[in-house]
Amino acid sequence: MATLDTVLPISGEASCNNCHAAASDVPDSPTRGVATAGLTSAGLPVASQFADQELAGVPLKVSIEYASDINVLRLHDLRHGSKYVNTSGQLAACVINATSPDGNANCLINKALVQNKPVVCQVCHYTPALDLAHLGPLAGPEGTIANGRNQLAHQSNSRVMHWHHGNLDTNARSPGDAGYNANSLLFPTMPLPIQNSSGLVTNQAVRESVLDATCYQCHPGKTTKCLRGAMRTGDMLCNDCHGNMKQVGDDFTKNVSTTNPGAFILAKDFYTNPATPRVPWANEPGCGSCHSGDAVSNLASTAIVIKNTRDALGVSDNIRLRVAFRTNDTKATPIVPTNKRFAEPLVLASYNGFTNPGAGNPQLYRVSTGHGGIMCEGCHGATHAEWPMANPLANDNRTAQQMQGHEGKIQECDACHTRGTSGDLTMPLGLGGPHGLHPVNDHRWNLNHKNFSSGGFTDCKVCHMDPATGLLTGSVLSKTSADRVVTCKNTLGIAPYNTDCADGTATIPKGTPVGCGFCHKQK
Repeated sequence: MATLDTVLPISGEASCNNCHAAASDVPDSPTRGVATAGLTSAGLPVASQFADQELAGVPLKVSIEYASDINVLRLHDLRHGSKYVNTSGQLAACVINATSPDGNANCLINKALVQNKPVVCQVCHYTPALDLAHLGPLAGPEGTIANGRNQLAHQSNSRVMHWHHGNLDTNARSPGDAGYNANSLLFPTMPLPIQNSSGLVTNQAVRESVLDATCYQCHPGKTTKCLRGAMRTGDMLCNDCHGNMKQVGDDFTKNVSTTNPGAFILAKDFYTNPATPRVPWANEPGCGSCHSGDAVSNLASTAIVIKNTRDALGVSDNIRLRVAFRTNDTKATPIVPTNKRFAEPLVLASYNGFTNPGAGNPQLYRVSTGHGGIMCEGCHGATHAEWPMANPLANDNRTAQQMQGHEGKIQECDACHTRGTSGDLTMPLGLGGPHGLHPVNDHRWNLNHKNFSSGGFTDCKVCHMDPATGLLTGSVLSKTSADRVVTCKNTLGIAPYNTDCADGTATIPKGTPVGCGFCHKQK
């Protein structure tokens, strides 16, 4: 029986503690107390770890999180309670004050502490992440298909989290509050990367600090490192793909309110119409947004993009992008490339007999397949944890190491395909591999690849051509993923391989862009 180790991304680090816990519970947080000051000024109590009756029986962080949740509910009631509506859209105001800190029966804090009912944000704030039946936002009493949800009169969970918090100033004031300062935001804006010719991102230290002060304030990061894959190794951060907090929060529920229920803005032209807002968990950046083509056809030389000059190993790139959207795009719309070689497939017109409203748009990476129906994640790793990790001993690298003998995306054909008694692969030669790849580490291909080179070496150029020179001297797309030993045709190639070829073979080290001149005269 075959076995394979993999990493399950489980973390309790996603929390509201840094801002919403009592200051005494998070003394090291630079934003401690910023979200509880409003409670104090209103004469409402601020819960601490000691509010948890299970304090002695659970880890301390659990009790701090419990207290933070209480503070969140009270603050929500304080700021929005007067506008609460029931599932029929009728006013059901929460009344909460210093003399009644648990409020009336309509208050969330009352439901939690007095009525002992669970309070789940997504009951009111829709999220596609939990809508596995794809029913969309619903509202109706328990016992109906909505089952108590109240989502038609409220903005989505992504909207209220990202847009609301993205607009807060350093004193936790929102636009419209007295003294609000739009020039001093609590969550700073991530600067775009500045990469020099050697590949170094010169402002990366500043960008890292902004990451810790924004995404990683809530998402698992400072300890868990949820963004830890190949893109992170290349110094790309969350905002380089997703945009800033306000851009993420500018979604299809932006016009929805208790006085304007159901005012959703839904259209299939998100990627082409600047006026169409995103649907969270559906309109997301894809591989093709940065991997916009091959060495022959890509978007790296087009205007208003930020291209990658060199990869993490210092190999010249100029094919891939560092940012998934155009720099003048205020919506941070993910780029959809014309060349689909490395892009996700498009959404089909229909699925299981149902017309698909998103037809023609890019699929999500996590549900995409290729090369005979294999999940993209099966060869490249999970979203935000794509292989390889910078640390060769990282747990995430173990899967690839066990499958093919080294870390990195699955590039060895014999991870799935068999080899014959000669040691060569038994699959037919050709360009039928993933993304048009030829058989890898196969002596037959080494000797017969010229039969598949086509006129002018067109098929070779897509990976083996240096886009800066147009010569077949190799590119980041033709890097070896492990040390290779190849049979040479002659000794007319480039140094040091011309000398190495004197005995009939040449050794190409891992990470080397492979070109024609390694085995014979340069093409």
